[in-house]
Amino acid sequence: MTNQLDALREWAHAFSTQWPMAGQGLTTLVVVLLALLAHRLVRTLIDRAVTDPAHRQSYRSLARYLWILVGSVLVAGVWLEELTTVGLVLTGVLAALLIGLKEVFLGLMGRVVLAVVHPYRIGDRICINNVCGDVINLGLLYTWVFDSGGEDGSHQSSGRVLTFPHAWLFQHSITNASQMRGYVWDEMALEIPGEAPLAAIMSSIEAAAGTLGEADLAPARRATARIKRDFAVLLPPLEPKVYVTLPHDGVTGSPPRVCLTIRYIVPTRAIRDRRHQLTLAILPILRGAGVFPPENFIGPPAGAGPLGEAEAEARSDAGQDGE
Repeated sequence: MTNQLDALREWAHAFSTQWPMAGQGLTTLVVVLLALLAHRLVRTLIDRAVTDPAHRQSYRSLARYLWILVGSVLVAGVWLEELTTVGLVLTGVLAALLIGLKEVFLGLMGRVVLAVVHPYRIGDRICINNVCGDVINLGLLYTWVFDSGGEDGSHQSSGRVLTFPHAWLFQHSITNASQMRGYVWDEMALEIPGEAPLAAIMSSIEAAAGTLGEADLAPARRATARIKRDFAVLLPPLEPKVYVTLPHDGVTGSPPRVCLTIRYIVPTRAIRDRRHQLTLAILPILRGAGVFPPENFIGPPAGAGPLGEAEAEARSDAGQDGE
């Protein structure tokens, strides 16, 4: 067996000496095949060991890009002697490519940032440069998101898949609504006459919001505890709170108006549904206090104007049915 291996080694040496280019080509083929085999093995291990789909997809992408990087380095090492003869030419070409393909270079650097720093991961709900949605894939140069609509990403999914270049990571700020384990603070506001029984209305709205969000308090407390452990930050209370302020245009009209703002914790992907439920709960409270319909019902999405009589009656009937 030893003699056969020695004979094979001598033959390979003689072959590479007599036909160096052919020997390098054969070595390159062997390196590529071994890299492919290693990639398949790593991917099989990932599929068996990782059960979470988002993590599995992320690890697959990382393994694929590592395979390309390592394989390229090994192949370059095989042809290193030939590459040194054209090193100056390659340097000039690379410099021109970096200048002409700056966006591509920034995209590659952005992918490195995603792999090391993790500003967002697959499954996170993010907003960047007015693109909002759930991250479904991290490519080499682009990120794919499932559009959720709205400037704050709080609307229902539209079914569209959007992409944006990783170069944006160096040009725009990222809003990640999933960092606190999928919980955010949301607000709704409404204007009512200043002569209304404010204390009773505020207490009733806080109680209604507390009932709707009771199941969210425990997991939200755990999420905020983790945030406080990792960052030096002061967080607002988790319990619903109603604040009263003067309208932006000051005390005008007869009777004068005041603005009530309800702030509460809510799962990121349930903002629209919670606003709907809270609206149906607030309208009967205002009707019972004699200030129904409110003069101006405000709150995200921006631009919501006064409720029409027909819409107010419809929501009132829905509130009675909910009782």
